Amino acid sequence: MTKPPQLVSIEAEPRIGGTLLKWKLPSDNNYLYGQITYKKVGSKDPDKIYKINISSFADTMRIDGLINKYEYVFNVQLFNQDKKTSIGGDIISSNSVRPIVRPSEVTYFPNELTKIQVTDNMVETYTQENSEGPKKNLFDGDKNTYWHTAWSANTAPLPHWIQLNFPQEEEIGAIKYFFRQNNSDEAGRPKQWGIEISSDGQQWTRVFTSKDNLSTSNVAEEQSLAFDKNYKAKFFRLMILKNGGKSYTHLGEMNVYRMRSSIIDKEKEAEDNY
Repeated sequence: MTKPPQLVSIEAEPRIGGTLLKWKLPSDNNYLYGQITYKKVGSKDPDKIYKINISSFADTMRIDGLINKYEYVFNVQLFNQDKKTSIGGDIISSNSVRPIVRPSEVTYFPNELTKIQVTDNMVETYTQENSEGPKKNLFDGDKNTYWHTAWSANTAPLPHWIQLNFPQEEEIGAIKYFFRQNNSDEAGRPKQWGIEISSDGQQWTRVFTSKDNLSTSNVAEEQSLAFDKNYKAKFFRLMILKNGGKSYTHLGEMNVYRMRSSIIDKEKEAEDNY
């Protein structure tokens, strides 16, 4: 039985909670299998040697269950084996590698909302009807008043939007709204929303799009729409992307909210279970 060759090279790349090992196979493939060995530095049993057997055809291996607090080195050895004995080649070691920190996990609670104060001087609208439905009616606390986009002049196709300009960064994760109460024009009610944010009020990024065909039938019921997360910005646009086919839209009342969130430190959790 001949002594197996040595790997040409091995590299350890950092990954979240682990590493990706890459190696270059020898041109001489006269070996049966390989073996990766390493120690979990700083663990309850730091001298324990972890062993992973690898195929003679493999040239990569992902290893998880590690933490960012420590650096790790991995050894690889190739083996030949018969019925009674095995013989190993020379060991080659990787560079030291520190895993990437696990991102925290955030859970949002769409039924636990904190109302965000909005005043009329913080609101801009596109478009805006001049003869009725001023923007001040959106956040006046009275669902029986209403806001209306342009219909008599200076009309424009959707999307229309309600822009909120906060004095400092704010987090918004949900909206609630009433349809216009004194009108049965269901086709002018929002059926799909989009949320855009900006740091300067000039450059905008779409961060959320609701499902299409939201309910527009119950005028007496407050509508509620939770986003997939809280979004943080100084400037928000609540975009009305679709309605029932009209070139205008209208609302009775609007409020914006921050969802309660719970953050789990996944790296700390991994350290506790290490």
